[in-house]
Amino acid sequence: MVTGSQMPEDRNGTKLYCPEGEILQEDEPGIRDQVLAGQAWGDAGSPPRLAALPAPIAAARADYVSRYIDLFGQGTLRGMRVGVYQHSAVSLNILAEIFGGLGAEVAPIGCSETLTPVDTEAIRPVDAALARQLAAEHALRAIASTDGDSDRPIVADKKGEWLRSEVLVMLCARELGMKIVVTQVSSKSMVESCGIFERIVRTSIGSPHVIKAMNAAPAEGDAKVCGYEANSGFLLGSGLERGGVGLSALPTPDAVLSIFSVLLASEAASISGSVDGLPRVFALNNRNSNFAVARPDALMNWMLQDKARDGRLGAVFAPIAGAELTRVDVTDGVWMTLGNGRVIHLRASGNAPPMRRYAEAKCSGVARKFGAMSLAFVADDC
Repeated sequence: MVTGSQMPEDRNGTKLYCPEGEILQEDEPGIRDQVLAGQAWGDAGSPPRLAALPAPIAAARADYVSRYIDLFGQGTLRGMRVGVYQHSAVSLNILAEIFGGLGAEVAPIGCSETLTPVDTEAIRPVDAALARQLAAEHALRAIASTDGDSDRPIVADKKGEWLRSEVLVMLCARELGMKIVVTQVSSKSMVESCGIFERIVRTSIGSPHVIKAMNAAPAEGDAKVCGYEANSGFLLGSGLERGGVGLSALPTPDAVLSIFSVLLASEAASISGSVDGLPRVFALNNRNSNFAVARPDALMNWMLQDKARDGRLGAVFAPIAGAELTRVDVTDGVWMTLGNGRVIHLRASGNAPPMRRYAEAKCSGVARKFGAMSLAFVADDC
């Protein structure tokens, strides 16, 4: 699949899939060892050009749309007016089609012919402002969208406030009755503190890690298994049934299931009301895009050194957080928990130069300040 994603245009690439789902880590050596025979590149280094793209497979599109309409039921969103922020997402028409099949009144908005790097982990200020404006102008109950390649959802409430990505997938897991949740190390601590799930499994960052652990976590009795990423990618690890309609497992990030699970659950109240039942934990996810390519590696090497590591990290981050360092996890990057419940997680991005930074606290203002102070440290030489 060749697709745009949440990455800026100069950093896009390809994604590889098997008929059964995603490429996993154990598949990578075989891919690297292959020698492909095909049309040679030109003398100028330009790739061979296809005469034409293959024709779209109409049946695949129809199956995808009916997967969700059959599960949730035609007309179940009748009377709901929703905005679909289309930008350059590959799902820009399909998402509106599913909404229409469920009976909602759809307002397609913001379609763009150029790539729009919508990152569900770090909503751009322009997208935050646009959602508030559109919600007010069109009297919308909600706004739904995805990132560019449409495997990560985002939803805004009637005021145009985007739900934090993890809140969306946690609400989805709750509404679908999931009991065993596999998620990455950078996910918020609220997944443990909410008391909804029976077992939580933490992994390195990336859907292949989540899928591998999800496949290794068989359901106990009738407990259902799911996985999610902090970027809002939701993975269904076991089949489920709703109103007599079965839904097969889909161990790859699914944007649509989260969107409609949350909207249907909020019918009796509001989206913001659904969020109120979760623990009050505020997280700030952001990135520093101005690093030279070698800079994140140098910083992470310094942070990951075993010798006196906890003492060195405590000396830097305890004064910033106002509490002593109580736990360090180096599953992926460096995750630090402090005595007052604040969390800072720093890691090099796996697909681009930026450093990712996650800050967590019980107050939004504290999370913002704590995150900014931590990012200031990252910007300096160690």
